[in-house]
Amino acid sequence: MSALPGDRISIRSSPVDKATAIGVILAATKLSLTGCGLAGLPLDPRIVTVPRRHVPVVGGTPFRSSNGKFFLERNSDGLLAMAWGCTHLGCATNWSERDQQFKCACHGATFELDGSRIEGPALRPLDLYQIASIENGDVHVLTAPWSMRDAYSPDQMTPYE
Repeated sequence: MSALPGDRISIRSSPVDKATAIGVILAATKLSLTGCGLAGLPLDPRIVTVPRRHVPVVGGTPFRSSNGKFFLERNSDGLLAMAWGCTHLGCATNWSERDQQFKCACHGATFELDGSRIEGPALRPLDLYQIASIENGDVHVLTAPWSMRDAYSPDQMTPYE
C-alpha cells in the first residue's frame, strides 16, 4: 500500500527508515521548489542573501549582515564580503561613519573600507567570504569557509553592475 498526497505517514521503526523518509521529504521539497520557480535559490545554510536594496553604493556605508556576520563593501572595482570578526582575537568590528573606518571595540584595531589594516594589534586585513553568485542584483555570500589575506587587491573584488 503506498501513501497518497495528504496521507499521514507514521515512522516508528528503525533509524534507517527515518533517514529514508527524510531523504524523500528533501527530494520532494526540491521538486516542489523546482515547480514553483525557486530552484535557483540557495538551500545551503552557509549562503546569506543580501537583497539588491541593501547593496551599498560605491564608497557608501558598508552593509552589515547580522545573520552572516559579514560586511558587504562596494568600491569602483566591485563588491567585497568581509567577516566582521577582528583578525586579532575575533571581536566584532563596527563601521564608524564619522571616521570612515572599521573599528574593533575590544583592542582598538582599525581597518580601511576595503578591510586593510590601519593600526592596532591586528596584523592583517579583515578576512574574506566568497560571493557565490549575483542574481537580479541580489548578492549571495558563502559564509564558510573564509579566506585570509595579506593585503587588499582589486582581484579580490566581485564585479557588480
